Amino acid sequence: MSDLLRVEDLTVEFKVPAGTTRAVSNLSFRIEPGKTVAVVGESGSGKSVTAQAILGILPVIARRRSGRILFRDGNGPEIDLASLKPRSEKYAAIRGGRISMIFQEPTTSFSALHTIGSQIGEVLKLHEGADDKQAREATIRALGEVGFKNPERSVDAYPFELSGGLCQRAMIAMAMICKPALLIADEPTTALDVTVQAEILKLMRQLQERNGTAILLIAHDLGVVANMADEMVVVYHGEVMESGPARELFAAPKHPYLKALLHAVPRIGMKPGERLTPVREISVDLSKAGRHRPAEARCPVGEPLVKLRGLAKGFTNRSETRWLKRKGSGPVAMAVNGVDLDIRRGECLGLVGESGCGKTTLSKMVVRTVPADEGTVEMQGKGGAEDVLALGGEALRHWRTRVQYVFQNPYSALNPRMTVGAIIAEPLQIHEYGDHKARKARVAELLTLVGLDASYMNRYPHSFSGGQRQRIGIARALALDPELIIFDEPVSALDVSIQAQILNLLRDLKSALGLTYLFISHNLAVVDYLADRIAVMASGRLVELAPREELFRNPRHPYTRALMAAVPQPDPNRRLDFSKVSLSRQSAPDAWGAPFAPDERGEPHWIGIGPDHYVRAHEVPPVADLGGRTPEEHREIALSLATDPVGEAVAHLDFESGTLDGWSTRRLAGPHSAQVQDVVARVGAKSCRFELRPDERVSQGHRAELRDWYNAPLEAETWYGFATLLPEDFAPPLGTGIVLAQWHDQAKLGEPSGKPPLALRFRDGRLRFTGAFDDVASANPAKTHVFHEMAAPLGQWMDFVFRIRWSRTGDAAIEAFLNGRPLFNFWGPLGYRNEEQAPYFKLGLYASGPIDGPLVAYHDNYSRGSSFAEVDPSVSHGVAAVVPEPA
Repeated sequence: MSDLLRVEDLTVEFKVPAGTTRAVSNLSFRIEPGKTVAVVGESGSGKSVTAQAILGILPVIARRRSGRILFRDGNGPEIDLASLKPRSEKYAAIRGGRISMIFQEPTTSFSALHTIGSQIGEVLKLHEGADDKQAREATIRALGEVGFKNPERSVDAYPFELSGGLCQRAMIAMAMICKPALLIADEPTTALDVTVQAEILKLMRQLQERNGTAILLIAHDLGVVANMADEMVVVYHGEVMESGPARELFAAPKHPYLKALLHAVPRIGMKPGERLTPVREISVDLSKAGRHRPAEARCPVGEPLVKLRGLAKGFTNRSETRWLKRKGSGPVAMAVNGVDLDIRRGECLGLVGESGCGKTTLSKMVVRTVPADEGTVEMQGKGGAEDVLALGGEALRHWRTRVQYVFQNPYSALNPRMTVGAIIAEPLQIHEYGDHKARKARVAELLTLVGLDASYMNRYPHSFSGGQRQRIGIARALALDPELIIFDEPVSALDVSIQAQILNLLRDLKSALGLTYLFISHNLAVVDYLADRIAVMASGRLVELAPREELFRNPRHPYTRALMAAVPQPDPNRRLDFSKVSLSRQSAPDAWGAPFAPDERGEPHWIGIGPDHYVRAHEVPPVADLGGRTPEEHREIALSLATDPVGEAVAHLDFESGTLDGWSTRRLAGPHSAQVQDVVARVGAKSCRFELRPDERVSQGHRAELRDWYNAPLEAETWYGFATLLPEDFAPPLGTGIVLAQWHDQAKLGEPSGKPPLALRFRDGRLRFTGAFDDVASANPAKTHVFHEMAAPLGQWMDFVFRIRWSRTGDAAIEAFLNGRPLFNFWGPLGYRNEEQAPYFKLGLYASGPIDGPLVAYHDNYSRGSSFAEVDPSVSHGVAAVVPEPA
């Protein structure tokens, strides 16, 4: 088969005042009819210049120094496009007719003064001599083929009335209306969210198969390339580094540059702690970062720093209101509809969803640049929770230092008339931070912190690349030592290597400065790399919320699953299943079906289906009716409740029998997870050794737990006692909490499970005693408690005793002791009102985050009873012993 297009030794130079720059150097490749060839490389590598040279639309300052561009259309003669004058009739007949192009930014590629119908129809008039009626009819058909729901109406729309995705579809319709032999697609999905991107790729593939069109795909997104390309050409500074079949290059790249590009791409399911490797690593000095950590006293790590409740915002479409009709009287479109969300201190909370789903509006309500119609925003301060929406005057001015924003487009976010130093110093000056000398020193420190030289402060933004500008934006956000930073699509405009630099920087800054992030993105792989938990948003609603690993392992909402199915992986062997990609909107609530869609009962509500895992539905989804568990797990729980020991009111489980008799052992990865041993013991000769291993998980994470299914009587006292030993080398990764013991709500099958009403936790060298309360079991309960916090004594036994009275309707009571001494008291609401039984007890190890090595701890001498003496862990209850009650 003869080549459709063959580029031979193409060289293009730009003549600028500073001299001559070579953009393309001796570039050669070929495209066969009906095939897709991808030209891959970073920004500035000459990809778009090559496309412009093929179409004869190079800028005035560019000139082709050498090379041939040979085009053979069907059985016609081979034409050297490089030998034609760009304005000749012969070139004009080819350009737009036989070779067409989809430009990178469709909203600026269309004329804002003409309807899309007139612009698409113009192509037919020029190349096929169609009259107005024929052009309009053909345009309507073309818009229908690319997925417009109402092409008869859309043909008269202006580009600014369409979303980015619809503009791109209109651009494809214009490029394909003459059924060209070659389609040049220059970054056709860069500005689009993941589901629209999948739809556009599907559309291009369908039109290619229908018309036999070849595609020259220009891209830096290797996920898109892997899903579309038959062959790849990898370019760097205008030169070919490597070329060949796409599958071979992905499987066994040979050139270091291609290897570096592949290592810079974030992938879903990366190992905990794995870092991206940019093509050019940026050195960042974090040695002085600790001096600017936010105050620890405001809110403990892991507890809600910001609480959003019932946030709503609607907008009136001006096109639906009559002239001179009073403001706000038209129909209201809800951009944000009843959002409840907690942002926990020290976490990165990812917020994902399509463009227009309400992500940015929600974030702007949090920072009060958009007023909320309904709801509340609370942020923990030194004096407790602050009502952010009610703040004013000096209080609001001070609060703004605690929350900062990094914008999507680094090119428009910086004032071009201000130097970098003035841009970063501006918030310091507004909030009266030091004198000029101190502000200048702080600016220099911030530039160093984000990997830029302090000498850059006298330059203007136009002298920096996109990645450098985004670093400047991050430095500005860090200037006032905020506690929360909101990132709105901070890497969507950056190519893959610069993106890797920024993502690594954000991860390092969060760790070094103890920051909290709300990270907004439509790129799920990017969110997977950074986030601890992920909230999914569609049509103004949060539809699912879960820890990162759980969401990707077990997505429950139809919209979440649609997002997952649309993510292109940088692996040709894992291409998108385009048969499952719909050209209709997946974010429409009516498309979600029961029990997720609104119906005669009204709007769905949050339902907990697992630890920290929520989905919006009318009732628990059929395959996840309890805690996100599978039907097999349901059967296991039912079996354990029927066969595992429940015990009497008084019980002593001291492991002296050498077995785990009396405990439920159905959540262990293996015999080593909970093993009776005789090396160390609190009393007697034996205790239980618990071990977690990074590569071992049970149904809901890293767990090694024993369960006592006994439910204490409500409204009556029950005493619990146990001893715990944490070895001196007990050191989970910073930020990872380990639950040592907990009283867990006893949810019935078919009901949600919630945060433990009472738990003993270890995190970052400290013990924390926490609790929770709400009307309905929830992973984000209305009320959380930190009863007590202390340094964890490692290498020594701790004797814990709890005196608890559970209440479903009134106040619960807790009296806690450590080593025979009073520890804390609590009296108030605790647990969940919808639970018919008191919580059961779990003892062992449960990691709430990643672990990087084995973790070992010991528990011994667990007892239940009616007095301190009956449960005292320092006493062997196998022999008669009388211990006086503590005063």
